[in-house]
Amino acid sequence: MAADDWYKPNPTPAAPRAPKPGEHVWTLVKAGRRFDCELRFHGESYGWECQVLEDGEIRYGWRFPLRAGAEAEADAQRARLLREGFAEPVTEL
Repeated sequence: MAADDWYKPNPTPAAPRAPKPGEHVWTLVKAGRRFDCELRFHGESYGWECQVLEDGEIRYGWRFPLRAGAEAEADAQRARLLREGFAEPVTEL
């Protein structure tokens, strides 16, 4: 019985939870640095989160009750980085 494992001295560890990917919004690059923005939904009680990642590591995150707030924050962060000289990555076909 798996439900009774909680009181065993050496219970079998549960499988690690797989992270859910965020919804990619934009990517900007400059001088070898890469910034990505993702929106993540955490449920009705928690809302939406706007995450800005620098080279794959989280640099900034902010929670909003509605998606519109997270989208506005993503746009504001993108505009700030564009003013600082970042640009869309060049893709070759």
